[in-house]
Amino acid sequence: MQVHELHPALSIRNLTLALSTKHSVLYPVRDLSLEVQPGSLHAIIGESGSGKSLTCRAIMRLGPHAMTIRSGSIHVGQTDVSTLRGHELSEFRGSRVGMVFQDPAPHFNPAKRVGSHLIRTLERRLNLTAEEARSRFTELLERVGLSGRDDLLQKYPHELSGGMAQRLAIAAAIAAAPPLLIADEPTTALDVTVQKSVLELIDELRRGMGLAVLFVSHDLALVEQYADDITVLYAGTAAEQNASHRLFVAPRHPYTQALLRSRPRPDAPVPPSIPGVPPRLEQLPSGCPFHPRCPAAIDPCRSDRPAPTSWPDGGQSRCHVAARNAGVTE
Repeated sequence: MQVHELHPALSIRNLTLALSTKHSVLYPVRDLSLEVQPGSLHAIIGESGSGKSLTCRAIMRLGPHAMTIRSGSIHVGQTDVSTLRGHELSEFRGSRVGMVFQDPAPHFNPAKRVGSHLIRTLERRLNLTAEEARSRFTELLERVGLSGRDDLLQKYPHELSGGMAQRLAIAAAIAAAPPLLIADEPTTALDVTVQKSVLELIDELRRGMGLAVLFVSHDLALVEQYADDITVLYAGTAAEQNASHRLFVAPRHPYTQALLRSRPRPDAPVPPSIPGVPPRLEQLPSGCPFHPRCPAAIDPCRSDRPAPTSWPDGGQSRCHVAARNAGVTE
């Protein structure tokens, strides 16, 4: 297995993102820290609007113009993402980090054949001749499970199935062998069979290439099967973080517990939902953002934002109740 570097492929430290609107400044991600090691898959889970995709876009510097890093840092390898400008930023995208989106369509120009688009991308990104780029394209097709499909050179995007388009998007993302791959809900638009094949492909790539993968998903079954580590986001805050096998067995934050209870089960055709709705960014509650929906909330939850509590097994959570029950000082 090829490992690119000994230090973390991705290191996010105390990241707070600010989003300026006409009337105020909102904070869609607050004080977030996480690491992704080479060869590992770190999943981010949480309800819609929790800040998952904005975190991914901040790493790529693809967020809306009104969004800035208010505090904290993002490092890919030893590169401070916030310092990149112009050509350096363009070079960074692709050579240092690749990204696969939920919908692969934006990757492709609908008026151009897929092959010509990807080959020109290879020529530009890797400084290859047309012949070298075509050879590299064939290698990439083999790597993403499309061996022998040179006919794709002549296909237009609308002629591709969803699974094939997503595999080609993955091929484009790994073309320059970046040490980090961001997969933002890459299987949501696919049927169950294709979802599994795409996740197996990403898993094979991380094992074979030493890729670090940051994986965003609503599908807890996929996360449980493939993730090494998990960050649970709620209202832009990391409610809980732990190794996957520990978090699914013994979740400590009430929000994580509620998420896991909401998974479909054979004995419960209609799984229980989490009461209430996530807070709006412009109306975040004081204290713990989950307390209005939390059946275990106590007085400090309503007034004091919980600090992260570190656990003996290496996990961490932000919960007054969990810390009090365990006799841990926050």
